[in-house]
Parts: sequence; structure tokens; C-alpha cells
Amino acid sequence: MNERWFNTVAFIEEITNSVKKKKYNCDLFNLIEQFVDILEPDYETLECLSFKE
Repeated sequence: MNERWFNTVAFIEEITNSVKKKKYNCDLFNLIEQFVDILEPDYETLECLSFKE
């Protein structure tokens, strides 16, 4: 499995877990779209995920 695929799968798993736990405060659909539309994963797009304590 190449690194980009691994990173994408890990990202989707993290988002899925966040949704299940309702620990997010941003538009996840836009976040995912930004992540998959670019050539390389841009982890700065994760900044809008601020997890609740």
C-alpha cells in the first residue's frame, strides 16, 4: 500500500471516529473534499477539527 493511500485511509478513519463520537465542529464534507482533491495530503486542512474535551 503506498503512502498516499495509507494516509487517506487513516484520515478517513479519524473522521469516521470523530463523527461517531460527535467530536467535531467543522464542515466535514468540505474538509474531506479538500483533502482528496489535492495532489498531496495537506494536514493543515485538519485544523478546523477541534475536539471537545
